[in-house]
Amino acid sequence: MVENSIVSTELAKDEFRRRFRAGLIAAWLIPPATGELGMTFLGFWELEEAGLSLIRFTGVYIAVFTLIAFFVFKYLVIEPVVALGDRQPTLVPAHTRRLKAFPWIFWGLLGLYSSFGPATVLLSNAVFQGTEYTLGQYVFSAFGVIPFLLIAAFPLFFYLTDLLGRFLAPRGVTVMVAPLRLKVTVLGLFTPVMIDTILLTYYFNRTGFLAIETIVLWFMLVLIAGAGTWVALRSFHQGMHALKQPLGDVFGAGIPTYPVPSSLDEFGLLARGWSDLLKSRDHAERTVRERDKQLRDIIDNTDAIIYIKNKAGRYLMTNRRFEQLFGIANDNTIGKTDHDIFPKEVADTIHMNDLKVIRDEKPMEIQEIAPHKDGPHTYISQKFPLYDADQALYGICGISSDITERLQADEKLRQSEARLSGIIQVANDAIITVDHSQKIILFNPAAERIFDYSPDEVLGHPLDVLLPERFRHKHQENIKHFEDEEAPARQMNERSLPLLGCRKNGEEFPIKASISKLDLGGEIFFTVALRDITERVEVEETRRRQNEALIMLDEWVSKLIQQEGPVEEFYDLVNQGILALVNADLATLPLLDESGESFTYVAAAGAKAELLKGKTMPLQGGGLCGWVAEHGEPVHVPNLADDSRVIPEFGRTLNVNTGVLAPLRHEDKVIGGLSAFRNGEPFDEVDKQSLNLFAQQVSTALINLRLRLSLEQRVATRTRELAEANETLMELDQLKSMFIASMSHELRTPLNSIIGFTGIILQGLAGPLSEEQTKQLGMVQGSARHLLELINDVLDISKIEVGEVEIVPEAFNIRETIEKAAQKVSLLAEKKGLSLTVEVAPEAGCITSDRRRVEQILINLLNNAVKFTEHGEVGIKCCLSDDRLVISVKDTGIGINAEDVSKVFKEFRQLDTGLNRKQEGTGLGLSICKKLTALLGGDIRVESKPDEGSVFTFTLPMKTGE
Repeated sequence: MVENSIVSTELAKDEFRRRFRAGLIAAWLIPPATGELGMTFLGFWELEEAGLSLIRFTGVYIAVFTLIAFFVFKYLVIEPVVALGDRQPTLVPAHTRRLKAFPWIFWGLLGLYSSFGPATVLLSNAVFQGTEYTLGQYVFSAFGVIPFLLIAAFPLFFYLTDLLGRFLAPRGVTVMVAPLRLKVTVLGLFTPVMIDTILLTYYFNRTGFLAIETIVLWFMLVLIAGAGTWVALRSFHQGMHALKQPLGDVFGAGIPTYPVPSSLDEFGLLARGWSDLLKSRDHAERTVRERDKQLRDIIDNTDAIIYIKNKAGRYLMTNRRFEQLFGIANDNTIGKTDHDIFPKEVADTIHMNDLKVIRDEKPMEIQEIAPHKDGPHTYISQKFPLYDADQALYGICGISSDITERLQADEKLRQSEARLSGIIQVANDAIITVDHSQKIILFNPAAERIFDYSPDEVLGHPLDVLLPERFRHKHQENIKHFEDEEAPARQMNERSLPLLGCRKNGEEFPIKASISKLDLGGEIFFTVALRDITERVEVEETRRRQNEALIMLDEWVSKLIQQEGPVEEFYDLVNQGILALVNADLATLPLLDESGESFTYVAAAGAKAELLKGKTMPLQGGGLCGWVAEHGEPVHVPNLADDSRVIPEFGRTLNVNTGVLAPLRHEDKVIGGLSAFRNGEPFDEVDKQSLNLFAQQVSTALINLRLRLSLEQRVATRTRELAEANETLMELDQLKSMFIASMSHELRTPLNSIIGFTGIILQGLAGPLSEEQTKQLGMVQGSARHLLELINDVLDISKIEVGEVEIVPEAFNIRETIEKAAQKVSLLAEKKGLSLTVEVAPEAGCITSDRRRVEQILINLLNNAVKFTEHGEVGIKCCLSDDRLVISVKDTGIGINAEDVSKVFKEFRQLDTGLNRKQEGTGLGLSICKKLTALLGGDIRVESKPDEGSVFTFTLPMKTGE
């Protein structure tokens, strides 16, 4: 009956095998065995004596055929179907042939089994009973089992089809429970009827009696069996038609284009299973092709050479890199050997390596050499055997990478490492390498020398062992920070105080170190290069102290130079400088006496200085100071008690234990010395140098002091003498002024009388004069006037010098004053044929000044201009500039030489020219102009060129006193 429940179609491999074996046994043995056993038992009752033998024969017959069927179906069905169920993309050829032969072998084997069963019974009767049968009886016996064959075989066939469908169907699909198998199971119910028909036929054949009822019964049964057979054949035909295309495509290729049956019976299930199998196979094959292409692309685009050879050494495949390097395309390489491509010696080596891989059947890595255009290249080749599906070795695969550049780089690296190793070994700096855990792995000879450790004592130990313990924690923090930084190297002490190293004996010393890091395969290594800078630090410290000493020395020397007090203050200042410069406890200044046989401590400062100050000692037996004064050499005594030159009680009395002394020299002669003592550390070289430099400066300062004192004494004496002389000169000057004033008065009175009387006579008031008389009297009057002018000039100079000239400011028109002055010289200018011009700017109006002195300046300048000009013109120009009055007198006279310009305003100076000697004058006019201009608040200057003329310009304030 039909079950309405839904069952899963998924079957595991083991479940499929178990069900197939059970179904085979059930469907194979039960129906045929029923007929066979029935015929056998019938024969047993009929034959009695031969029954036992017939049963044994039938049992053996069934067992043999069952065993044969089991192995045949296992070979033909189970193994190939399990392979199909695993969705393998391809089937081995043996599986393909088995599945193709399955239907034919199935029906043939079943036919033989069913057909030979009744015939064998007849044959056994003939053998055991001697019964004779005709050929027709044998044929009719066999023909009678054909309906049985069809009806009995269909349950088995459809059951197997159901199993195949359930095993191959897509997982998760559900169907009704075996609808087709239900049909053939019903048909299987007719199997006993067929068996009976066979038995009837057997009886009919044996008795030869053809009863009408037997014939009718047999005919009816044949009709029923035929109808069942037709139904079975029709179902089989429909199923085989649905499975024909899928069965063909299983062993072909591609995705089926036919419509897949949609029925939910055994045939539809199997068709969908195989269709799904084809799609899976096509997808798998497409995936394989894509993977093959990807693999080929990878192989062709790699830098390595990849190739496959068979066992005979002939190439089966090469990649694109092979073609690029050796110029042989892949198609041209196939089938060739290495001897067809490479030189013999190269090919022989490669072939021997290939044979070794084939012989040992093990992978092999070896270096090989192949020729290139630029010379031989070295390759690292990895070769391994290749096996087919049956695990039979058929060739080798090789992957060769060009390592020529790497080898060259390795060689350069080796040479570099050798050089580096040599440098490390001979380097003066310590070079230490540590691993990530700070364990020392390299310790060069310089490091051994600096730290006094042997390599065995430090290798494997932390780097901290080379540092003072108080710095180790900070060092670990710095290393951690450096490891996290991107910078590959840096100074180890750039962020903290200078580093100190620690020798094996515990001695600490200053070092300068730099650190670098290197990442090798993810492991960090640190290399430290360090240098013992003890000497440099000492030099730097010495230099620092020297610089400080020089600065301090400069300060004390400046104090000595600036010191102007008594000599005792100078001495005390020297001692204070000694104490400060060399950090002494006691400082002394011994100076040689005039005799040169003894010295005196003219000054002392510091502890117990009063014991030495003012004390005089002979050079011989005068201790260290006497020795220095006698020999003129500096002395440095680390320990006073060990020096025989020291007075025995000197150190104990003054409580000092070390000293340094320097001589004072002047012109290679010792004049004294400087000494410094203290109780403590000995003085060093810097102290000695500082004291010597200070001694040189003190010597100079002391000599300068003595010279200054001497000069001061001489200056004081000379000053007294000059004061006395000045007093005498002042008296003489006063007498001179009085004389000049008296003489001027006495001379001016008679001169005025002479000028007056000659004027009266020349006017004819005393009677007429001859021409000669007029001439002579004119000369007398001119000489008198000239002498009067000379006396007036001398009197003006004298008044100016003694400050008796009084300036009387008044407001006046400068134009009128200028024109008046020009008028006074116009007659002389006209007489010489000179043109006299006056140019006054409109804005130059009234000014406030001493009109008479301004007019005097103008007349002096105009008289000089007319006097020293023989032809041309004389001009006066007046204007304002920056609120000051500017007046210029210009002439076209003889001019003045450049070297004489600075002399024109000096008293009693006349230019030494041929012309000026013809002119009268005292040389006081320009000097008076300069001094009067200054008294009026102005100035005067001259511009002149020889033979071109001169321009005298003076300026005045608009108001005198501004």
